Amino acid sequence: MTTHHTQTTEPSQSPDASSAQSLRASVIIPVKGAEYLPPCLDSLEQQDYDGAFDVIVIDGWHDDAVAAVANRYPRVKLIRSHDNLLQCIGRNIGSEQTSADYVIFLDADCVADPTFVSAAVRALDAGAKMVGGPVLDARPWNPFAVADNYSQFADFPPTRPSGQAEYFPGCNMAMSRDDFLAIGGFPDTKMPAGEDTLLCFAMADRYPNQPDAIRFDAAMRIRHIGRTTLSGFLKHQAFFGYCRGSVGLKMTHKHRKLGRYRLVAIPLVAKRLKYMLGQTLRLHKRALPKLLLLSPLVLLGMFWWASGFRRACREPIQPYSQLYDVAK
Repeated sequence: MTTHHTQTTEPSQSPDASSAQSLRASVIIPVKGAEYLPPCLDSLEQQDYDGAFDVIVIDGWHDDAVAAVANRYPRVKLIRSHDNLLQCIGRNIGSEQTSADYVIFLDADCVADPTFVSAAVRALDAGAKMVGGPVLDARPWNPFAVADNYSQFADFPPTRPSGQAEYFPGCNMAMSRDDFLAIGGFPDTKMPAGEDTLLCFAMADRYPNQPDAIRFDAAMRIRHIGRTTLSGFLKHQAFFGYCRGSVGLKMTHKHRKLGRYRLVAIPLVAKRLKYMLGQTLRLHKRALPKLLLLSPLVLLGMFWWASGFRRACREPIQPYSQLYDVAK
């Protein structure tokens, strides 16, 4: 993993905190700004898990406002950096700083349900190698936030049954610390997206004969804010399309060559829309009316996603298989 200069602050802990018993889990939260951090940390104070866990906040921009918030919570360990860290590097640093059995990744713009930690620990204790759960809307009244979340998390509705999975977003995933370090942590993709899917693929490669190593647990629920303005939504979708093309996940040279052409946006959008509609019908039928209502906005976002993808296909690629120093 990449080494960065950090300054660590460890607030005093309450008598029943993790120091009193073996630390089972650390919830690791990379942070850029303090705007959404208080409700995120509040939600972790309300967990129903009765084992020992702590919270590690990685202040990737050395923001005094982040420190002021984090220091209000006895359970929180604060790690501060002067290096303007990407999320992937912040998560790696947090994982290196804990002795917990399990690392649980959460983003600062998320709120965890009370069963979040207990569901993660229970699934991992039962034999899962990686676990994640549903991603719901933290602002269900905001059409841009809902469309933004739907475009990212159509695979993770609250009605999806627990069972085998292929990947999770970095805002909601957990695994053993030993596995995480053995893989090499999140790859440094040089951009704040794509590293989570790559990590999941690396975990699947680590356990090729265990098809249920990566599991979805419906009780490991979080609520994600998403982009709340039209411009923020469109820029976010374009950026995700760019990251998808840059990393080259499951893409051949022919795919990238075709992706450079403007007209390819039409079949690309059609394919994504078909997939997302299929997931909604299969996993979350009651969300279909909301999807139809927001379909013009979702469709617009998809074309912006395609524009970002096209831009990335015109640039050099770093194959994801080269982002890990592990034997395949």
